[in-house]
Amino acid sequence: MELKDCKEQQNLFREAEAFIKLTSLINIIEKACMLNAKPLDEICLAVLTALTSLMANNDENKEHFKNHIGYDQLKELILHAFNKQLPVSVLNALFDLVRSHSFGIK
Repeated sequence: MELKDCKEQQNLFREAEAFIKLTSLINIIEKACMLNAKPLDEICLAVLTALTSLMANNDENKEHFKNHIGYDQLKELILHAFNKQLPVSVLNALFDLVRSHSFGIK
């Protein structure tokens, strides 16, 4: 069973403040990439994939993310990390997030 299919596990991640910890990774990945760590786009993709899975089919997690981090903040972090030049792979991951979440619009 995938995380996106298990609301109970998704909620555990929310309670452990995983959204904040994952999003914080975007703040530090630029520096890590300067130290020959994984490429910036790979790390960002992993973060976006995890966020997408944690919020899939879970309105409570979507609301929590929106209230505690915010989609605008996520956008700014990503744009800053890539100096406003996003790779296609990151854009695709962002589109997946948008497509699967509707951003709290009901």
